[in-house]
Amino acid sequence: MCKKDYKTEDFVLDPDFQKWVLHPDTESKIYWNTFIKNNPKKYTDILLARKLVLNMSRKSTDIQEEKLEQTWKNIDHAINNIRINPIKK
Repeated sequence: MCKKDYKTEDFVLDPDFQKWVLHPDTESKIYWNTFIKNNPKKYTDILLARKLVLNMSRKSTDIQEEKLEQTWKNIDHAINNIRINPIKK
C-alpha cells in the first residue's frame, strides 16, 4: 500500500515509521518531514500514530500483588473515613 493511502493504524504498523518515532536518524527525519510537507492531510493521522507508537513503547513495571492489595485497602480506608459536612442554608 502506498503511504499516501495510509490510515493511522497503517503508520503505527509501519517499521520505517516506528524507527522514525523511536530511533530517528537523519535519513528518517528527512523522509518523514518531506512526507508530511507533501501530504499535509496526513498530519493528523501521523500525529496520532506517533503518540500511539510512543505510548506502546513505554516500559511497564510489575507491581507486587501485596503492594497493589495494600494500595486498594488504603483507598477503601480513605473513602470510608471521609466526613461529609451537611450543606448549610
